[in-house]
Amino acid sequence: MKNKTPLSGVITRRTFIHQSAFLLGASALSAKRVIGANETVRVAIVGMGWWGASQHIRQFAKTSNSRVVALCDVDSERLQKAATDSAEFLDDQVTLESDYRRLLERKDIDAVVLATPNHWHALQTIWACQAGKDVYVEKPASHTVWEGEQMVKAARQYKRIVQVGLQNSSLDSLVELRDWLREGHIGEIQAIHGVWYNMRYPIGRRSEPLQPPDTVDYDLWLGPAQEQPIYRDRLHYDWHWDWNTGNGDLANLGSHIIDLVRKILGDPMADGEILSIGQRFAWSDAGDTPNMQLAGYKLAGVPVILEVNNHPVSPGRKAGPAFKGTRQGIIIMCQDGHFMGFGQGRVFDKAGNVIRDFRARKSHRQDFIDAVISRKETRLTAEMERGFESCKLPLLSNIAHRQGARATPDQIRAEIQDNPWLSDAFDRYQAQVERLGFNLSEEPWILGSGLNFDGKLRRFVGAGDAVATANQFLGKQPCRAPFDIPTVS
Repeated sequence: MKNKTPLSGVITRRTFIHQSAFLLGASALSAKRVIGANETVRVAIVGMGWWGASQHIRQFAKTSNSRVVALCDVDSERLQKAATDSAEFLDDQVTLESDYRRLLERKDIDAVVLATPNHWHALQTIWACQAGKDVYVEKPASHTVWEGEQMVKAARQYKRIVQVGLQNSSLDSLVELRDWLREGHIGEIQAIHGVWYNMRYPIGRRSEPLQPPDTVDYDLWLGPAQEQPIYRDRLHYDWHWDWNTGNGDLANLGSHIIDLVRKILGDPMADGEILSIGQRFAWSDAGDTPNMQLAGYKLAGVPVILEVNNHPVSPGRKAGPAFKGTRQGIIIMCQDGHFMGFGQGRVFDKAGNVIRDFRARKSHRQDFIDAVISRKETRLTAEMERGFESCKLPLLSNIAHRQGARATPDQIRAEIQDNPWLSDAFDRYQAQVERLGFNLSEEPWILGSGLNFDGKLRRFVGAGDAVATANQFLGKQPCRAPFDIPTVS
C-alpha cells in the first residue's frame, strides 16, 4: 500500500503548538470521564475538508462549554492548512494528529466530531463509543443501512451521546410549523416535495489511475473501503460520487430534506414502496452516482417526492431549475396553500399571498455539547437512531437505483401513473432532459421499482431477483483488514 506516511504527533500548527502525545499502553476503554455541569467538553475535529475546517473548528470553538483540543486528518497538507487558517479560534495547546486511533487513546478528549468520508462514519463512531467518547457524526449517518444499524447499537450498548449532523433539525421553527399545520390552518397535507437543485460539474476521467498525493496516508484514507483504481482527477471530496466511498447527492444532501419531512410528519420510519428514477447524464466521467434523481415514498400516508438535480435548467444557463420558486428546501402542499422553506420559511395561500412566516435559530452543536454535559440524549434533535432513520430512506432509494433497469419515459410514466405528484416531477425532469439534448438511447433513465421495504423486518419483502439483490445491499459489505466494521450485539 503506497502513501503510508507516519505523520502522527509531528505536525505543528505553529511553532508553539505542542506535539501530540501517544499514550503507549493506554486502554481506550478507560476514557470514561464523567463531565460535570460546569465543565468544558474537550473536542477533537476529524476531517479537514471544507466543512470540518471552515465550519466545525470555528463553531465548536465558539460554542459554550466546548473547547477544541485536537485536529485530525490523514492529509498532512490539509491538516496544517486548517490549523493555520483557524489559528484565531485555537489556543496553543491544540494538537495535530494524522491517525484517528490515537485520539481514542487520549484521556484529554471527551468527544469526536467526524467530518470524514461516508465510508469511515460507522467504524469511527463505533470505535469512539467503545473508547468512551461521545460522537457528532456528519450526514449521511452511515455509508450503508447495515452500518447505520451497528452505529445505533453501539450508541446504546456503550451509553454514548451520538448526534448526526442534520443541523436544521434543531430549528424550533420546525416544531412550531408542524403543530401549526396539524391545527389545520391551510387544510390537510396532500404531498411534500423535497428539492435540492445544486449545480455540479464532471469530475473527470483519467486514462491512468490517480496516484494519491504524497501528503496523504492512503491506507488510512481508504480504511474499510475496497482498494480500487481511482480514475477521477481529485482524491478529496469527489469520493461522494463513487459507490465505494460515497452515496451521491440523494444521501449527501437529500438526508437534510428527509429529516425535515420526517420531523413535520411525526418521525415515521422507512416502510413501504421504495422507488428511484435517475441517471448520470452527459458527463462521461469517473463518477457512479446519478446527477439527476427522483425518489418516491409514502410516509405517514403522505406522498413524498425527493428530488436532486445537478444540471442547468436549460443550455447556457448557470443555474438549476426551481420548483415553486425554490431550489433548496421542502414544499408542503396542502389543500388551501403551501409552505416553502428549509426549516424556516413562509406559508402561502392559494393566491400566492404570504400568510405566515416561520423564523427561528438554534445551535445543533450547542445541543450536542449540552447533551454531553447533562448525559441526556433527549437534548438532541438528531440522536443517532433518529438521524440514521432520516438518512436510511435515501440509502434505500440508492439501492433501488443500483438494482434498477433501463426504462423509456413512457415506461416510467406507466409505472408511476397512480402518483400524480411524482408524475409531475418526472415530467419536469424529462422536459429538462429534452431541453439539454441528452441522448436517452445511449444514457437511458434507470428505473428502480418493485421494492417494498418492511420497516419491522428491516428488509425488502417479496420475490424476484430485484428483491434478492436489494437485500444483499442491506447486509454487511466486505471491509479491508484491519478496518473491519464489527457487528454490535
